Amino acid sequence: MGLGSNEPQKPKKPLADISKEKAPYVPASIGGKNMIGSVIPSGAADAIAKAFERLREQHKKDVLDFVRDELGYSSNEEMLSDFESGKTNGLAAEQVDAVALAISAMKSGKSFIVGDMTGVGKGRTAAALIRWGKKNNKKVLFITEKSKLFSDMYGDLKDIGCDYMPFVTNNDTEANITDADGNKLVKKPSKQAQSALWQSDSDELPRDKKGRQYDFVMTTYSQASNPRTPDAKKKLEWIKNYAKDAVVVMDESHNASGESNRGEFFRDIAKDASGVTFLSATYAKRPDNMLLYALRSSMSETHMSQGAMLQAIKDYGVPMQEIMAAALFGSGEMIRRERDMADVKTTWTDPKVIYSEEEYEQCRKTSDRTMDLINDIIDFQRDYVNPIVKAHEDEYNDANIAATILGANQTHAANMSYKSQVSNVVGLMVYAMKARKAAQMAIEQIKKGFKPVIAVENTFGSYIDELEDEVKEAGFGPIFDKGVKFSLKYTIAQYAKGDDGKYHKVKETEQVYDAEDELDEDGLRALKNLRERIEKHLADNEITPLTLSPIDYIKQAIKDAGYNCGEITGRSYQLERKADGSGYRKVSFKANGKDAARKFNGGTKENPMPESEQYQCLILNSAGATGISLHSSKKFG
Repeated sequence: MGLGSNEPQKPKKPLADISKEKAPYVPASIGGKNMIGSVIPSGAADAIAKAFERLREQHKKDVLDFVRDELGYSSNEEMLSDFESGKTNGLAAEQVDAVALAISAMKSGKSFIVGDMTGVGKGRTAAALIRWGKKNNKKVLFITEKSKLFSDMYGDLKDIGCDYMPFVTNNDTEANITDADGNKLVKKPSKQAQSALWQSDSDELPRDKKGRQYDFVMTTYSQASNPRTPDAKKKLEWIKNYAKDAVVVMDESHNASGESNRGEFFRDIAKDASGVTFLSATYAKRPDNMLLYALRSSMSETHMSQGAMLQAIKDYGVPMQEIMAAALFGSGEMIRRERDMADVKTTWTDPKVIYSEEEYEQCRKTSDRTMDLINDIIDFQRDYVNPIVKAHEDEYNDANIAATILGANQTHAANMSYKSQVSNVVGLMVYAMKARKAAQMAIEQIKKGFKPVIAVENTFGSYIDELEDEVKEAGFGPIFDKGVKFSLKYTIAQYAKGDDGKYHKVKETEQVYDAEDELDEDGLRALKNLRERIEKHLADNEITPLTLSPIDYIKQAIKDAGYNCGEITGRSYQLERKADGSGYRKVSFKANGKDAARKFNGGTKENPMPESEQYQCLILNSAGATGISLHSSKKFG
């Protein structure tokens, strides 16, 4: 529609009112000083309220009395947290409610889903269900995503008054149970003790070297991934047998599903358990997650095959998942709350407010000129490399036609467009431009007495992984060098006809070639000019210097300001500036989440850390931070 047109304007769609999508959660058990304070999807409030009404009618008790009796507490005071008095151990009202519905569902032969978001306390809920299983003389199996989460569960059990001894199936160092200071509380069983249990074919847990009886089993989903050794296979057999008629608590349960052998293994465990509860804030992360939950829930009463149910979820997407969730809310087989973030201020700041006019203009030039160079690489590949690849493909054309008739292998030349790499390069560019300002803002907050947390989506660690052990510069040079090499690369490989009638690459026949050796004079001249433009760009004083590793830049800047910055990510290497300033060294890196969180939290109330040993800032991403507690708490120093 042009300017001055008389065409009627399409009315703007009103923005959704988030406040109407969520309602304050009113606990069915108890409120006031025992509440965390959470909200619930507005559409689920009535269904969940009715589920609690049915629970009261079925068990002839109030929710609070039902949970207290089922868990074996002598009084409400013993069981509950009291946030007014500062008693943070025990169960909050939201957790009591979840436990009530989970126990009621499991007593009825159904499964239960705790879909609570971070901060509502899924760990305490899981601990209470472990306690319930033990009180009822059941075998108990706790499964989670990573072995470092074992210590968190042990702590949650302690906080609700349970001194249980877990038998851990994992062998990595993080499988040891430690406290907030990193002190070892429960040492994982030796490999010999583990193997002896697998070979015993008994589901009765042994005693440790000190004669103490193990009470329940802790394991991770990864234990079911590609067992290769006889002992690993025997371990899986033992876990599967132990799970029969056991109370199974699946934490981060979205990791348990799928159409793979691993998914089938955990579906069998859920099916054979006495009772099973799933806990995950992202419980429906993928369509095939719902297959796991359908086994023991009311969804199984649809009498649909797993394949038909999966296809229906894929076909109808999120609306179908919302319908299924609503049905589970109504049947008392699911609950989902989140912390009330109404008082949390989120500020989206215009870059022109954060940056000075000079800094903003410099960032704009950096972006424009870097994108010009990226487009130069794309153009070079299109104009000089693609014709070489096409010429090779044309050479095989006649032979491939004959191969199609005879059913023989075909040969093809191919390359991948550099455009496929641009998204990552641009992402790193934007991140690198922000690094200096992010460091400055973090330092400002530290000076004001705050402890900033810098969350990143991507570490871009693969670029560092490919570097030599030592480099002179930590700028964008390697990124552009890699881009040029990528644009020159092509492959020739054979393709075999598969059972589906289509041709598929035979990976072992693939050969990689460098088109630089085949460039004509114009191509060689263009390549030389491209490399000269890269050198000129890297020496451009009008643009923001781009760092290859923004995380290390930020950490170094904070260190230079006299503060300590920790990191919780999953990357394998970091760039470390040499002491003499002559360059950078690639150093192996493995984040210790527990230790970083402990230093950021300042130790514990009982054992506070000196300021000089604490982290004043923390950088994290989702890959490294799962299960790490950085909550404001009286437990911390």
